[in-house]
Amino acid sequence: MTFLVFLVSLVAAYVGYCQLRIANAKLRMDLYNKRFAIYTAALDLHQACYQDKYPVLRDAQLAFVKYFRESQFLFEYQDGVYKTLELMKDGAAKISYADKKVAEGKLEDLSEHLWDGKRQGLKEIDAAIRALEVQLTTYLNFSDVDGWNNNNLMMAVQHAKNGYEWLKMKLLR
Repeated sequence: MTFLVFLVSLVAAYVGYCQLRIANAKLRMDLYNKRFAIYTAALDLHQACYQDKYPVLRDAQLAFVKYFRESQFLFEYQDGVYKTLELMKDGAAKISYADKKVAEGKLEDLSEHLWDGKRQGLKEIDAAIRALEVQLTTYLNFSDVDGWNNNNLMMAVQHAKNGYEWLKMKLLR
């Protein structure tokens, strides 16, 4: 009877361990998906800045704001991701302002200062996307993932056998 109780508790412990690993992997994947969505939104904004179509850029800016705000909760402050995304947002605003004036047909408002602002915005957003890709490397790189593979399963089984042998030795004394 004692052996059966031990065996059931061993199986329950193993199932609990598996559930823990699965929950941990799911959490990591959820974080990865949220972080990758921020990167995708940044790419969409970057591409929209070069289309010279105000409605496209406006839509990309509106979508970007949500991801920009979320980023402060998904990345470490010292990594600078939030600050870089803020630079992208500000650069896109400069570009958007010039594109809006063109779309409204208010070409008299398009001074050299406004065009300089658009050029500066393009430089800022280009530099920011490159910086963002470096900053996100640690968050989006899956080259060192230790997944739930046969080696981990075999180690868990070996630990269970060792635990069983230890318990059997203690019980038979």
